[in-house]
Amino acid sequence: MHFKALIRFTFFSLSLTLTGLASGQTPLERLLIAVQDNELQEVRAMISRGMAVDTSDRTGNTLLMIAARHGHADMAKLLLDLKANIRHRNAVGDTPLMFA
Repeated sequence: MHFKALIRFTFFSLSLTLTGLASGQTPLERLLIAVQDNELQEVRAMISRGMAVDTSDRTGNTLLMIAARHGHADMAKLLLDLKANIRHRNAVGDTPLMFA
């Protein structure tokens, strides 16, 4: 993770007190779940508050990969509009296009 992104993530993590933390989820977990559940407004808000659009889970699946895997075309479009990386490869070498 780049230093700037790390600082943004740290700031975002500290500023979140009600959304994810109140429910026992980390901001990262909340973002991943929001993409999986196709919560467009929540994802847009979390990214605008500092979460990286190319955030990934433990196996390297980015938000765009998760959206594609679940068939969420509107979410994928939002992430692409926010400049998500379409060339990113997860731990096994898959790209977002392979999930579409």
